[in-house]
Amino acid sequence: MDDRFEELEEMLAEGPANDTEAYELEEYVQRRIDNLNKRWKDAVSDIMSLKRKITYLSKEIDDYRAKIKRVLPDFGG
Repeated sequence: MDDRFEELEEMLAEGPANDTEAYELEEYVQRRIDNLNKRWKDAVSDIMSLKRKITYLSKEIDDYRAKIKRVLPDFGG
């Protein structure tokens, strides 16, 4: 962590001493919120992508099981 980050964290804990600090603190908090929102959206996108892949692979597995059962009727119970 850089010194400025630590200084802003301290200001956040203590509260701003003047308008300049209040403005800097507001910008800092907004950047943090924006960063977290982006990370959240990226995570949701990754989850949806994985869900689509799982659905596709599940269908592929079912298709292969059906093909195998046609050749070996006792396969899989």
